[in-house]
Amino acid sequence: MNHVVITGKITGDIIYEQDRATSMCSFNVKNLYYRGNANVQQAVIIRCIAYGAVADYVGNELYQGCNVIVTGRVCYRRIEIPNSVVNQLYVGCNTVSILEQEEYT
Repeated sequence: MNHVVITGKITGDIIYEQDRATSMCSFNVKNLYYRGNANVQQAVIIRCIAYGAVADYVGNELYQGCNVIVTGRVCYRRIEIPNSVVNQLYVGCNTVSILEQEEYT
């Protein structure tokens, strides 16, 4: 079973691309956690990629610093460039939901 649930803040730029067939959105989620018995907080940044309606929602409604919950699957891709090979793990998003809505006064 390949199912992932991640919570955290959107960090960096949200890259949103749209063409006739589909839309794609790429963004990073920063997840904070405590490691071991030490009371020290650490962070991991996870690359997420969404397609279709989910990509439209992320690209148009969300922004850097939003607290989100992402569900999806772990994906792998291998990119071959001259003289090198890049292996990437990322989360292919099924859903992206905002955790808190800030009120504007």
